[in-house]
Amino acid sequence: MLKTLWWLVLLRGILAILFGIAVLAWPKATVVVFLVLFAVFSLLDGILEIMTGVQAKGERGRWLIFLQGALAIIAGIIAVVWPSITAVVLLWLVALWAILSGVMEIAGSLEVRRLGQPRWWWHTVAGVLAIVLGAILLFGNPVRGILAILWAVGVLAIASGIALVIAALIARRAVNELYRATDVDSQPTT
Repeated sequence: MLKTLWWLVLLRGILAILFGIAVLAWPKATVVVFLVLFAVFSLLDGILEIMTGVQAKGERGRWLIFLQGALAIIAGIIAVVWPSITAVVLLWLVALWAILSGVMEIAGSLEVRRLGQPRWWWHTVAGVLAIVLGAILLFGNPVRGILAILWAVGVLAIASGIALVIAALIARRAVNELYRATDVDSQPTT
């Protein structure tokens, strides 16, 4: 499998690197594209949700389906009409997610410590860093926060792309060496 698929890992790595470079090179365009995709998704999701509600005749809670669809459509319209507000709200959601995941990470580290695991403190450090990141995003300058997230995404994409390229090349070399060794072993001895 590695012999035939190593190039797909290589291609994924190259694409990740190109994506990361594009995010870093054009941060404003990245935000605009993301907001457009979010708006389109929200509008289509809302329409499909309302269609689901129409099909759910006689079901209990049907009004919740309509409400969810209406809220998705409203979110899509807001993203189109007020993209800057949408970007800030999405930033706040990321900030709140970081804070909540940090709290959960710390709670998990206490449980890992209770179980006697030696590296429990890594989870505590990760949790504290997530909370600090969330607080900075939540209470800092929203434009800088959005750019910081884009920079993080760009750098992580490039780093993971490099890792994938290296993994693909290592896999290719290992497969080639394995086949060479197999060819040598299968040679008739004279």
